[in-house]
Formats: sequence, structure tokens, C-alpha cells
Amino acid sequence: EPNIWASWQGSETFLEAFNVTRAGGDAPLYNDMLMGISLGRGTCGTVNGTTCTGSAALRALGGTDNFFANGEVGEVAEYLNTRAWGNDTVNKLLAWKEEQQATGEDTAYYFLENNPDLWTGWVSEDAAEKIKSAL
Repeated sequence: EPNIWASWQGSETFLEAFNVTRAGGDAPLYNDMLMGISLGRGTCGTVNGTTCTGSAALRALGGTDNFFANGEVGEVAEYLNTRAWGNDTVNKLLAWKEEQQATGEDTAYYFLENNPDLWTGWVSEDAAEKIKSAL
């Protein structure tokens, strides 16, 4: 179970970051966690800490917006905790993207087509089936 009381590199705790984000602010912890990551459509884009903060992206993300609205800090922690991938996977994707001169969208499709063991655990069974059939 995720520890919502832990702080990271002297930053606020996860619970503090949650409360700041829930109140409409921007938590440095979420910027640190999500820097350079795009959480997908409907969010502000790639988290850069200024024009798109980690807090703003999480508030807009369809998978976590209701958790913030309902004060469910444990659900946000669990959501983020179960959506991880290792550097090896990222490195392989980046290498494939460069070798193929692919776009970010092409690389996302490549990831989805070749790594269902990773991403299917991040979404519901119904969503996973819809994604697989759309590929």
C-alpha cells in the first residue's frame, strides 16, 4: 500500500501534495514525479512545471479527477503506483522511435501493440478490450 505520509527529497508529503492539488494549487512533488510526462488527452499536455504542472494534469486526467473531487488520496496514490514502467521499457521505446524516425503518436501505438502485459493492468478490462480492438 502506498505511503501517503512519506516525503521525497525534502518535498511535501504525498498527502500534502494531494491537498494542495485538490484546493487548486500546484504541488512541487507532482511536478517532480511527472516532469516530462504527458498524461494524455484532456490534460494540459506534457508536464513542464510551468505551463503544465503535475497538479493541473492530474486534476484534468479522467482517471484521477474524481479522486481529487472526492478527497480520495489513497486512490490517487494507488493509481500512480500501479502505472509504472521500468527504464528498460522506456529506453527500448526511445530507441525504436529514433530508429524508425517515428512520431510520439506512432511510438504510443507501438507501445500499446507490443506491451499489453504492462498497460492492460492500468485500465479496466472493458477499456483494455476497446483499446486492443482499436489498434
